[in-house]
Amino acid sequence: MESLSLRWLERKSWRANQQDGLFDLFFAILFLGLGMGSLVEWLGGAEIMNLLVLIGIQFGGALLLWLGRCRYTAPRLGRVWFAAPRKRRIRTTRIVLGACVAVTTTIVVLTAVAGRSGGLFAGSVSR
Repeated sequence: MESLSLRWLERKSWRANQQDGLFDLFFAILFLGLGMGSLVEWLGGAEIMNLLVLIGIQFGGALLLWLGRCRYTAPRLGRVWFAAPRKRRIRTTRIVLGACVAVTTTIVVLTAVAGRSGGLFAGSVSR
């Protein structure tokens, strides 16, 4: 019988945690939200309705990803404690993704404000 290495077990658990297929479904739900938002816009819905459909489907997808990980992935693997470098990479990735979401949200809000007021800097530019 082969001796088990803690590093090998941790690597195998990490792969099983990341390759559960739920993240692929999450991306499919994100694209579904984009498509449904465009469909609402194409059917003549209000801009706010387009935004609400998009946000609702995307937050629903995030909730389903979290519930799927809690309900299916975690019980299958059991309680796994990952090494410090892996935890550090996860934390860094979450910080970067959080910053990207904040910047994207800001851009979407600024674009919506600019569309309503005829331009973000409409009154400040003299000609």
